[in-house]
Amino acid sequence: MVKFSRYFFLWIGAASLTWQFYAADEISLAQISLAAALLWTLGLLQRWKRIPRFGAILFALGAILGFYRELPFGWMLATALFAYLSYDLSKFALRLDFATRGKEDIALITRVHLSRVALMMLMGISISSYMLFTQGQLDFAWGILIGLLLAWWGIVIVKGKQ
Repeated sequence: MVKFSRYFFLWIGAASLTWQFYAADEISLAQISLAAALLWTLGLLQRWKRIPRFGAILFALGAILGFYRELPFGWMLATALFAYLSYDLSKFALRLDFATRGKEDIALITRVHLSRVALMMLMGISISSYMLFTQGQLDFAWGILIGLLLAWWGIVIVKGKQ
């Protein structure tokens, strides 16, 4: 579940940033954000240990750039949040590799960590939704994003009970 979640958050964050750059006619920045997501994915597949940190920094800088280009604050906050969550889950996966060698309860550790991730996601998305609502920029794409996040949450709950 951790592996799926880190790729899920990586691509949700990349889609958020790319969508906003594309909507603002910043095509080159949208292409750069997609290239960064592809590089990050390749790094995760190849188990490069420093790529999650590099990717999180790139996405945070992209969100800051979007903020300065007056893109919706809620989308930029969501991008930074998802980049952090993907980074966090990548580091957690490394921790799980070491935990499998000991006598720790992997299922319990994973369930607790994913619960904390879900709580952080809920708080971040709530703040982002509030900001978009107050700025009058709440749109259908945000509703799709919320639906995807609720689907992820449902999958985590179902998989956690197995």
